[in-house]
Amino acid sequence: MPLRETFRTALGEKKITKNVGVVVDLGDIQGFGEASSSLAMPEASQASMIHTIQQSSAFLIGAPLEDWEDLSKEITQRNPGQPTAVSSIECALLDVFCRIKKKSIAHFFGGRKKEIETYYTLAALAPALCASIARKLFVDGFRKFKVKVTGQDFEQDFKRVQAVFKAGKKISLIIDANQGFNRQSALYFIDRLQAESLSVDLIEQPLPKDDLKGMKFVKDRSPFPIAADESVSTLENAQSILDAGAADVFNLKLAKSGLLESVKIAELAGKAGIKLMIGCMMESASGLSASVQWALGSGCFDFHDLDSFLLLNAPSGNTGFKNRGAVLRLKPKTFGSGVYDL
Repeated sequence: MPLRETFRTALGEKKITKNVGVVVDLGDIQGFGEASSSLAMPEASQASMIHTIQQSSAFLIGAPLEDWEDLSKEITQRNPGQPTAVSSIECALLDVFCRIKKKSIAHFFGGRKKEIETYYTLAALAPALCASIARKLFVDGFRKFKVKVTGQDFEQDFKRVQAVFKAGKKISLIIDANQGFNRQSALYFIDRLQAESLSVDLIEQPLPKDDLKGMKFVKDRSPFPIAADESVSTLENAQSILDAGAADVFNLKLAKSGLLESVKIAELAGKAGIKLMIGCMMESASGLSASVQWALGSGCFDFHDLDSFLLLNAPSGNTGFKNRGAVLRLKPKTFGSGVYDL
């Protein structure tokens, strides 16, 4: 699927996303999942994801659906290092399970929220272009933006952030560095943001994912919350971050950690008083439905970055949620993911 704009981050750039769809077919009822490629996870190529899904199919065919959680655990154990493909299967299994039970995925997770508001991600493009996009989105009701910075050109990074902030009134920002800074440059950039009185909700993954000591160093000196993204992909990662005191927020993504593992990380964070953000890769609207419904159902997230379907030049109607600008809501009478015409 082509993107509306070039998606450029500290990790590279892309103009299309190559995803893989998964259908669990019971004959009269089907469930859907989607595995998305990502700059942050180059190992999750379309070919490797297809291979994992095909290998898992042989194990799943004929298995009882009521055991979908145990089946998901087994698939996870059989495919270490392939959480994106595993997540697509987990979501498809949960989808069809919920359809049989005549409930939405949001209801399965508790049905706690009626709506959520998403940030809109602006890639590391020219400041003027980012400002133009933000102004148009502001008219459509967007007030929260995530701005990508690279750490390679501080002046361009800052001008981009400043231009988006000035695109309208009462705009708030997430700054996402995708591991682009070191300790000193991160603090320099943070000082610049503070000096200009920009409204920053959090700084996401400023340092390389394995530098937890550095993350703590920055966190302890930052007036803005520090979020771990690439640093937290497993429950073990999450515990290591907690032990190191390296983050205020965890950014969870089903495509990054898998469905059941993400739920476990969320439970751990809740007990530890860590705030949660939910993010996405480059899923289509159909593929994003499980994430949106988890966020709506659990109600456990403080920050929502569920905008991938808005970044794609692709149809967005075949899904279990609807949006009015930045606000996402469950469609009425939704069973499972709400994705049809599989």
